[in-house]
Amino acid sequence: MIAMRHSPAPPLDGSVDCFWYFDDYFASHQRERALPTGTVEMVVNLLDDPIRVYLNDCDQTGCEFGGAIVCGRIPVILCLTRRSSGASRSG
Repeated sequence: MIAMRHSPAPPLDGSVDCFWYFDDYFASHQRERALPTGTVEMVVNLLDDPIRVYLNDCDQTGCEFGGAIVCGRIPVILCLTRRSSGASRSG
């Protein structure tokens, strides 16, 4: 697995805290939980598989997105999964 964190240089550092990059990440669980932090998060999926977002653990349907998603300031925990061939992955 590759996991990289990059802090941008000025002037981008005034708006962006950091970039994360994950490759070959296989989660040991089906859903990744995103806690509300008061920040805006953007997830850009560089693969062809969609990202599925669930409102909570009881949501069995969710919504499917391709390419990228943006999560704003929310009062709930979001659950994210990525469909892939074989194991469940997220990243």
